[in-house]
Amino acid sequence: MDGFIYRHDNAPHESWKIIKTFPKHFHNRYEPSVEESFISDNLKDGLREFLYFVKDKIRKKEVE
Repeated sequence: MDGFIYRHDNAPHESWKIIKTFPKHFHNRYEPSVEESFISDNLKDGLREFLYFVKDKIRKKEVE
């Protein structure tokens, strides 16, 4: 993709207690760059949502 990290995480890291969706959080581009994660708790739906995210990133990279 673009060499960055994009990771949904639901481990209750003390560092990210400030995130509204804690313990769910999303590492956006860099490990310390964390934001709210709205990916579904339903495993099947959450995987689908994340794969759509990846697909969108790939499409945007192809356009560049």
